[in-house]
Formats: sequence, structure tokens, C-alpha cells
Amino acid sequence: MPPDRWLEYSPVGRRIPGTRFIAFKVPLKPNRQNQDLGLIVDLTFSRKYYRLSDVPQSVSYIKIPTQGQRVPSDATILRFKRAVTHFLQENSDNDKLFGVHCTHGLNRTGYLVCRYLIDVDGVDPAAALELFNSIIFLLNKKVYLCRDPTDYLDKNWSRQVEKEFITNHTNNCLSVRTLNTLLT
Repeated sequence: MPPDRWLEYSPVGRRIPGTRFIAFKVPLKPNRQNQDLGLIVDLTFSRKYYRLSDVPQSVSYIKIPTQGQRVPSDATILRFKRAVTHFLQENSDNDKLFGVHCTHGLNRTGYLVCRYLIDVDGVDPAAALELFNSIIFLLNKKVYLCRDPTDYLDKNWSRQVEKEFITNHTNNCLSVRTLNTLLT
């Protein structure tokens, strides 16, 4: 039985303009992998949808269990940013995409993708929301990330400090698949 409201959503979204992000709902069936994926970030809080063995060996996979219906923790946000930054560093010579999904590919996915765009890439919060909403692949809905899209950053961090921290600490990472195995 599919997750609640799962059939209301299209399987795969479009690439977010100007980025290498693509959002989708779980699971991404092999026959739907028409994009050049290099990484899948699985944000579901369950292992019931698919197994790591279902992911092609040519695609790295990281599981970041993230509870639905709430804002992701600071640790989850940082782990997501590190995984994406590490992937971009390892794949600077190609244009492979990184797919991000939660159950519906919308709220947890949208929040973390927008946080990355805002915190690491320096995109204005309203522009990040607009970018994500431009690729939404569902019927008559838009992502809700938080009540105030400008209230996205802990007061103790600045964009530059966080960007430097992520960049400096990502260089010490193992491959994403290995990192995922160690952290889960």
C-alpha cells in the first residue's frame, strides 16, 4: 500500500534551474531514472520503501532519516549540506545531478534544498522558495517550509561562517556511500 496521498504526486520533478538538484518522491524506479543521477539523498524516516541494493551501483546513496511534520534538526541540516557539498566537490568535472526525496518529495525535501540554496549558495530566501516552487510536481499545491521564509538561520551562524565550516570539514569526508554506512 503506498503512503498516504502518495498518488497525488508525480514521480519525478524537474531540475531546479541553475542547480544540480532534482526532487522526487519515493521510490525512484529504475525506469524513471532518465536523469543523470550521481547521488540520491533519502530523507524518509523509514526503511520500508526500498533498500540500498535497489539503487544502481553508479549512483551514490545517503540516508538522512528526517521526521516528517516538523522542521529538520540543526544536525540534519548540517549533515545534508555536508553530503551535497562533498558530492559537488567529488563531481566538479561533470554535471551529474543529486536527487533528494522524502515520502512525497515536497516538504522535507523542499526545506533542506532551500536551506542549502540560502545558507551555502547565498540565494535570497524568497528566491529559493520561488525556485523550488517552480519545479513542484504535484496537483494544485505549493511547498510550505515555514511561516516566515526569512526566519531560516540560527542567530549564531552567518552565511559565510557556515559556508566556510561546511567547506573546510567536507574535505575530510569519505565517499558518500561509505559515509552513509558509517553514520547510520
